[in-house]
Amino acid sequence: MAGIIATIIFLGSLCGIGVILFRKIPILDELPIIEEQEQERVEAFTLKKFLAHAKNFYSKMENKANFLLENLKREKKEKKNIEEYENKDQDDEPKKDNYWEELKKFRKKKIKKVKKSPR
Repeated sequence: MAGIIATIIFLGSLCGIGVILFRKIPILDELPIIEEQEQERVEAFTLKKFLAHAKNFYSKMENKANFLLENLKREKKEKKNIEEYENKDQDDEPKKDNYWEELKKFRKKKIKKVKKSPR
């Protein structure tokens, strides 16, 4: 089924290209032929334009590469920090939570002081 649909689309595309060519070829034949001087000027212009576009493309690619490199450096630092933090947690022995025991001892001491003190 998919093959049939793909074939229909392909044949339709070929017919469309044929229609466009059939319409445009007579118009292209009617165009005047460019003289050599004008052709050189057009070629020089297109070369300058091409070089300008190439330079622009190069600068965009350079900016993208720099952006990606900065992101990779930042991610590497973050990964290193996370690994150090995880290793630090693994190296430390688990600390016992003595808060409630200390609080009980403190209260007992307070209670003893209160009982001992004369009123």
